[in-house]
Amino acid sequence: TNEKLSKINVKTIGDLATINRNYLYKKFGKWGITLQDYALGNENSEVLLDEEIDEVKSVGNSMTSYRDIITDDDIKIVLTILSESVSSRLIDLNIGKASTLSIYVRFSDLQSITRQCKLLVPSTLPDDFEKTAFKLLKNNLKNNEIIRTLGISVSDFKGYSEQISLEENSYEKRSNLNDAISSIKVKYGNDSMKKAILLKDKKLSRDNPKEE
Repeated sequence: TNEKLSKINVKTIGDLATINRNYLYKKFGKWGITLQDYALGNENSEVLLDEEIDEVKSVGNSMTSYRDIITDDDIKIVLTILSESVSSRLIDLNIGKASTLSIYVRFSDLQSITRQCKLLVPSTLPDDFEKTAFKLLKNNLKNNEIIRTLGISVSDFKGYSEQISLEENSYEKRSNLNDAISSIKVKYGNDSMKKAILLKDKKLSRDNPKEE
């Protein structure tokens, strides 16, 4: 996006805020208008009192890579980071297990898709989110599509007491392990324990969407 904006002499937020809106729409479509709204600080959401805020319907994060996301390992690195962020936020909110997972994908040509599916079992665990998201993404990718942004969100929350399957004991063990890993990260920092795949590209895996 930055490269395409530079070609029309938009190099600062001020440039983006003052460029002709119709011209921007012709070049970028609705995304161009959205970018200008960001630059202008426009926000149309209604201001609500605390007691008026709706209950959380979904929890998600997205991440734009500093480079093209091409290989399966690239995809797994980004999905791992996003899944850990979404899982941590979901557990912090204490609203139950997610039953549905959605992915958002934006390609290098600024086209985008969203897809969703049901999780095999309701979950709060990052491994379940990452594996489901990877399968869903691979099933919907065409040849030669270059990814720049990936997003994951989960929804359709179920109570913790719900019977999920005969493998419930296995889920509880994985949940306890995830809690232990989270405690270590809180005490010693987010980089104190991580999956080995994240070491394949330390620059790509350095982001922390939850904190950001």
